[in-house]
Amino acid sequence: MAFRPLLKNVVRNPGCRGADLQHANLTESLATGADFTGAYFTGACLESWNTDSTTELKAVHCDFFYFLEHPDSKGNRERRPHHPDKTLKPGDFEKLLKEMQDLVQIWIRGGVQPEAFKSALNTILSEHPDAKVQGIETRQEDVLLTLEVPAGTDKGRVEQQWEEVYQARLTAATAIAQLEAEKRRGNDIKEIALSFAENKAPIHTQIANQIVGVGTAMTENTDQSQSIQAGRDLNITATNSVVNLRDISGTVTNTIQQLPASDGEQPGIKELLTELQTAIETDTVLSEEDKAEALEQVKVLAEAGQNPKDGALQKAAKTAMKVLKGTIATLPTATTLVESVTKLLPLITPFLGL
Repeated sequence: MAFRPLLKNVVRNPGCRGADLQHANLTESLATGADFTGAYFTGACLESWNTDSTTELKAVHCDFFYFLEHPDSKGNRERRPHHPDKTLKPGDFEKLLKEMQDLVQIWIRGGVQPEAFKSALNTILSEHPDAKVQGIETRQEDVLLTLEVPAGTDKGRVEQQWEEVYQARLTAATAIAQLEAEKRRGNDIKEIALSFAENKAPIHTQIANQIVGVGTAMTENTDQSQSIQAGRDLNITATNSVVNLRDISGTVTNTIQQLPASDGEQPGIKELLTELQTAIETDTVLSEEDKAEALEQVKVLAEAGQNPKDGALQKAAKTAMKVLKGTIATLPTATTLVESVTKLLPLITPFLGL
């Protein structure tokens, strides 16, 4: 019996008194606010389900239950009681589950992207300073993060915050990798053109040699994208070569200065991008690497602003905006940079033809 979809709605419809949940799969269910008084739980799976002080578990009927949906490498599903011939006494179920009420368990399926994981975890611990990491377990390609939170914490909100930041950072990482791949392919094409102009070898020989090079580069880029999906620890920052913030800042300033100034009372794209550049450079939270990465995206937006009808530049601008949104997703919402980016990007978008 797969009860998971129904439990997802328990918060809105807490009336589960006397429900027959025997052998139900309640994995990852959000049971905050649910009333299970007199319900039947024998044989149910409660892996990573979340309850709190508002969850009623009085007079529950349960001989045994499981904490794992699938057996581990030793065939163990974490049965309670552990002894296969023993059963729970009245009141035991409520006592055991009360011990879990201060825990939030979050599954990251199919592997972890390290930077996204770190950003999401830092955000949670920043927003909930009393929360503690109780454990990080690896189960094949999946990871289970267990957090201990103070009584009364909105567990649903904690999990929602995690998902928002993790997915935003994951999207940004993928966008950066794609942008870097496009730059590499552009450089490969330039090299082909130069080799045709300088090399006197037969055309068919040049083409054959260059295709091998381009194919290798594309394979490397494809592998990089796949490894992001697999959650491998890759350095996917598109600005690894940028060491000096002053250099990239100067380049961004020069690019923005080529844009036309506003001819009215409202700021134009030149003024908006200048404000965005200043907000990034004066931020006190971002690392120098993250600042350099963000400034690279401002440069992309400035280039797109010079020719807003160019399809390739529009595509690059969309990617740049995703990266900027992913960058601020790791910061507390009250941060000045978050407020600036949130305000400025919608104002910049019309100037880019997006």
